[in-house]
Amino acid sequence: LVDFGLAVDASSWMDSSDSNPGGKSEWEFLDVGGDCRYWPVSAWLQFQVGCRELAADPALSLEYQTHLDLQGLGITALQVLAEMLPAAHAVPKELRGFKEAWNLYWEDATRFWAALLDTFRHGGDWVVLKQEFVALGVHAIVADRLRAVRAALELAMHAALGHSGSCWPLGSASLMSALLAMVSSGEQRHKATTWEDVLARLGHQPHSVGKPASSKATQQQHEPTLAKTVKEERDDHAVFFESLQALAAKVMALSDDFNELQRRDAEMSAVSARSGMRHTLAAA
Repeated sequence: LVDFGLAVDASSWMDSSDSNPGGKSEWEFLDVGGDCRYWPVSAWLQFQVGCRELAADPALSLEYQTHLDLQGLGITALQVLAEMLPAAHAVPKELRGFKEAWNLYWEDATRFWAALLDTFRHGGDWVVLKQEFVALGVHAIVADRLRAVRAALELAMHAALGHSGSCWPLGSASLMSALLAMVSSGEQRHKATTWEDVLARLGHQPHSVGKPASSKATQQQHEPTLAKTVKEERDDHAVFFESLQALAAKVMALSDDFNELQRRDAEMSAVSARSGMRHTLAAA
């Protein structure tokens, strides 16, 4: 999910430095990287025309500087949600609308990604590809698709908030709200979105990552009209998440076993090396 080989230092990404060309910030001269299907609109514009043009658009400039990680994880979450939805007849119509909007986004994003991948694999001309993308208005197409996805998420969020039945699992509205914070379409934002903002929308306290807020007031703030019976319901989603947690625990256990094997192997190699050295000295 994360290619740390493409990671940059967050502190130097936005701050100018004398060690950088022209004393610029890293975002102003480093090339965009990673899987473009998870890029925000600003990254597409940067790829097409560079950072100088990007800097002329305040909304996209802010997005590019502060929203890359949020967008990547947000798009990944949308992908998981879309691919794991039950059959169309088993989900609310708002989620069917989301799935349709997502499919259109993913189809276009994958088409553009394939063009980038083909150019990379076959040593194609990047200048020609960028010119083609500019002519197509790729960043505008991506923005339109993401706006449609966001509109579908908003409809789903309001439906989850206003529904009194049990077809929306507990926390659905909070999830949609968090995804709206994470997935940008290049829209104007008053300030940069933070991980604390996302946690707050999920009903978590910023200082306790991963721990749900315990107060009833917080719960009611995010899900004011959900029926209480939903809280007691153990649906397929809950079963899936329990299975996922169990699998994660097994993976961690295997990781510990692997680390222990590596440690023992290193010890045996060290013993073998010392033994070989003694034999060499004895022979000498």
